[in-house]
Amino acid sequence: MGDTYNTKIIVDNKGEFVTITRNYSTNDYPFTDVKTLGYYGKTPTMSALETNKIYTYTGYGEFILPDGQYNSGDLSLGDSLNQTVYLNSTNKSIFVDNNTYVTQYIIGDDNDIPYGSEFNILKLNNDGSITGKYFKSEDFSDGYQSSGYSDLTGSLYGSELQGLGFTGEGTNLHNFDNDGTYNQINTVYLDSITSVNNTGTLAMKGYLSGFGGYLEKSPSYGYIGSGSLDVIYESMFAFNINQNTGSITSGQINTGWIGTIEIDGSVENLSSYYINKDKFGALIDSFEQTYNGDNYSLDQGWFFSIPDSYDSTSNTLSYNLDDDTSWGYWTATLFKDGSNSDYIYNVNNMSTWIAGIETASNLIPSSGSATFSGHILGSVQENFGMHNTLPILMNSVNSISATVNFGSVTHNLIGQLSFQDGSENIWKAEFSGTGNNNGFVGISLSDGTGSDIVNLDGSLNAKFYGDGAIKTLGGNFAVEGMIFGNFTESYKASGVFKAGKE
Repeated sequence: MGDTYNTKIIVDNKGEFVTITRNYSTNDYPFTDVKTLGYYGKTPTMSALETNKIYTYTGYGEFILPDGQYNSGDLSLGDSLNQTVYLNSTNKSIFVDNNTYVTQYIIGDDNDIPYGSEFNILKLNNDGSITGKYFKSEDFSDGYQSSGYSDLTGSLYGSELQGLGFTGEGTNLHNFDNDGTYNQINTVYLDSITSVNNTGTLAMKGYLSGFGGYLEKSPSYGYIGSGSLDVIYESMFAFNINQNTGSITSGQINTGWIGTIEIDGSVENLSSYYINKDKFGALIDSFEQTYNGDNYSLDQGWFFSIPDSYDSTSNTLSYNLDDDTSWGYWTATLFKDGSNSDYIYNVNNMSTWIAGIETASNLIPSSGSATFSGHILGSVQENFGMHNTLPILMNSVNSISATVNFGSVTHNLIGQLSFQDGSENIWKAEFSGTGNNNGFVGISLSDGTGSDIVNLDGSLNAKFYGDGAIKTLGGNFAVEGMIFGNFTESYKASGVFKAGKE
């Protein structure tokens, strides 16, 4: 029947950076659909790089897995403009924004659990070359877990730095029995140049949420859970961002029952990136714990921000730079007694965090009231111990509203939260309690009207955020409940929230 070829060539307006995409389909058995991507360009003119700017590039990205990993040897992230890349010209951080890939499962148009969490970290060198690292952590719905890693190399291109490309090849899912390699290629074009403030240090404090558990190597494939997942909730999160250098240091994830996780990232060492107040991330530097007398040490882990403002009318997530808070995902994997052991501890890659600049105590009112409204980012554990983790969807059901009545010593908090999980269960809860200028701790959650999940038992923590005035109420929560029907099902939910002052 013949084969089908579709080739596209994209060139910038100076003819200095060229991208070639090609789709190749065979109409005879075995049917295949192969997508290839390539680029080339003119050596960059680095004197054109302006300081204190964010360069925004848009273009293409492709991720190719080895033959045998899936039905086809090729898995493309898309054959259209699907990727945005940001460059901070001062600290030389480069951030690959795959938010379509990262967030599509929480915004209501795709309920599938994301099979993986990826983390790109790159820097621009003085000669215009680019170096970086790519990490991947797979958490499958039935408990399997695995990961991968590669080095990235590339360059800016053109007399006006109008092109950017990089490639990578590395170990694919190195904890699976069917080890292999994968390839990654990205090619993007300059879209805009905007100013950015790169002075000062941001002292960020906040909370973590999520699920973590011990997994055992399966005789057939990857790792599988060996018990119920732990809820990560009573955890404090703190780190400092140097906006000039892009370093993220003094980081501590104090998880209580499993010890302290350290973060000490720098752009130069390819362990952190910083574009602006809502686009940053870092590798976890160290994480050790003891379980049943055995030592577990870090294999890989990271945290990164995602868009933090949701518009239910357009069903889109965007970045809000004006509320002094950010949120995102974090994950970590620890091996027992060294690498590639039969037992690991894994923080599920749907685990979330929120952090921001706390409002100074002298700026918090001692009388009057304020209302807050916003949204929730988190996940749900379905049927305790089954390791079936579902996203909390970002749709019209997702909301949190609260009123704070301020006092001279204590403040009263009352509100409601609601969300829908990936199995389309509706959660509705009410909360009330007291706190002070340092925040609210252990505020009880109880059944809300119309909740599919009932007999709710849980609590939340919250702080005031905002430099110069209260702008946001942010925190974390954990709650569990039941569904009664033909079968009684048990659920746990863990997440973070941010609610802007109205």
